[in-house]
Amino acid sequence: MKLRLKNQYQTILVGKGEVKVGHVLDKIFPRERRIRSLIGGLETSLGTQLWEPLALAFARENGFNILDHKRLNEKVPIIPDKVRYFISNYETQKKIL
Repeated sequence: MKLRLKNQYQTILVGKGEVKVGHVLDKIFPRERRIRSLIGGLETSLGTQLWEPLALAFARENGFNILDHKRLNEKVPIIPDKVRYFISNYETQKKIL
Protein backbone atom coordinates (compact mmCIF):
# COMPACT_ATOMS: atom_id res chain seq x y z
CA MET A 1 0.00 0.00 0.00
CA LYS A 2 2.83 2.42 0.84
CA LEU A 3 4.50 1.70 -2.48
CA ARG A 4 1.27 2.21 -4.41
CA LEU A 5 0.60 5.49 -2.58
CA LYS A 6 4.15 6.69 -3.25
CA ASN A 7 3.86 5.80 -6.94
CA GLN A 8 0.59 7.72 -7.26
CA TYR A 9 2.07 10.74 -5.51
CA GLN A 10 5.05 10.73 -7.86
CA THR A 11 2.90 10.21 -10.94
CA ILE A 12 0.49 13.04 -10.16
CA LEU A 13 2.49 15.64 -8.25
CA VAL A 14 6.12 15.21 -9.24
CA GLY A 15 7.34 15.94 -12.73
CA LYS A 16 4.22 17.65 -14.00
CA GLY A 17 5.37 19.97 -16.73
CA GLU A 18 3.83 23.07 -18.13
CA VAL A 19 0.04 23.26 -18.04
CA LYS A 20 -1.28 22.80 -21.58
CA VAL A 21 -4.92 23.68 -20.93
CA GLY A 22 -5.99 27.25 -20.28
CA HIS A 23 -8.78 28.25 -17.93
CA VAL A 24 -10.24 31.61 -17.00
CA LEU A 25 -9.24 31.03 -13.36
CA ASP A 26 -5.60 30.87 -14.47
CA LYS A 27 -5.75 34.62 -15.01
CA ILE A 28 -7.28 35.34 -11.59
CA PHE A 29 -5.81 32.64 -9.33
CA PRO A 30 -3.04 30.88 -11.30
CA ARG A 31 -1.29 29.28 -8.33
CA GLU A 32 -4.48 28.20 -6.56
CA ARG A 33 -5.94 26.84 -9.82
CA ARG A 34 -2.83 24.73 -10.39
CA ILE A 35 -2.90 23.39 -6.83
CA ARG A 36 -6.60 22.49 -7.11
CA SER A 37 -5.98 20.79 -10.44
CA LEU A 38 -3.21 18.66 -8.95
CA ILE A 39 -5.29 17.76 -5.89
CA GLY A 40 -8.22 16.79 -8.11
CA GLY A 41 -5.97 14.56 -10.20
CA LEU A 42 -4.60 12.97 -7.07
CA GLU A 43 -8.11 12.35 -5.71
CA THR A 44 -9.17 10.62 -8.91
CA SER A 45 -5.97 8.64 -9.22
CA LEU A 46 -6.03 7.48 -5.61
CA GLY A 47 -9.63 6.39 -6.03
CA THR A 48 -8.94 4.18 -9.02
CA GLN A 49 -5.39 3.10 -8.22
CA LEU A 50 -5.44 2.76 -4.43
CA TRP A 51 -8.88 2.65 -2.81
CA GLU A 52 -10.66 0.47 -5.37
CA PRO A 53 -7.96 -2.25 -5.37
CA LEU A 54 -7.77 -2.03 -1.57
CA ALA A 55 -11.55 -2.45 -1.23
CA LEU A 56 -11.45 -5.44 -3.60
CA ALA A 57 -8.61 -7.02 -1.61
CA PHE A 58 -10.51 -6.57 1.68
CA ALA A 59 -13.66 -8.03 0.13
CA ARG A 60 -11.78 -11.08 -1.21
CA GLU A 61 -10.02 -11.63 2.13
CA ASN A 62 -13.38 -11.58 3.91
CA GLY A 63 -15.06 -14.09 1.62
CA PHE A 64 -17.14 -11.79 -0.57
CA ASN A 65 -17.80 -12.69 -4.21
CA ILE A 66 -16.22 -10.14 -6.52
CA LEU A 67 -18.33 -9.47 -9.58
CA ASP A 68 -16.82 -8.40 -12.88
CA HIS A 69 -17.81 -4.74 -13.34
CA LYS A 70 -17.73 -5.10 -17.13
CA ARG A 71 -20.41 -7.79 -16.99
CA LEU A 72 -22.54 -5.67 -14.67
CA ASN A 73 -22.45 -2.79 -17.15
CA GLU A 74 -23.63 -5.06 -19.97
CA LYS A 75 -27.05 -5.25 -18.30
CA VAL A 76 -27.62 -1.49 -18.25
CA PRO A 77 -30.75 -0.87 -20.32
CA ILE A 78 -30.53 1.14 -23.53
CA ILE A 79 -32.25 4.51 -23.26
CA PRO A 80 -35.16 4.68 -25.73
CA ASP A 81 -34.82 7.12 -28.63
CA LYS A 82 -37.82 9.14 -27.42
CA VAL A 83 -36.16 9.76 -24.04
CA ARG A 84 -32.78 10.56 -25.61
CA TYR A 85 -34.46 13.06 -27.94
CA PHE A 86 -36.24 14.69 -24.98
CA ILE A 87 -32.95 15.05 -23.06
CA SER A 88 -31.13 16.41 -26.10
CA ASN A 89 -33.90 18.90 -26.80
CA TYR A 90 -33.91 20.03 -23.17
CA GLU A 91 -30.13 20.58 -23.20
CA THR A 92 -30.38 22.54 -26.45
CA GLN A 93 -33.09 24.77 -24.99
CA LYS A 94 -30.95 25.43 -21.90
CA LYS A 95 -28.09 26.63 -24.10
CA ILE A 96 -30.37 29.04 -25.95
CA LEU A 97 -31.54 30.67 -22.72
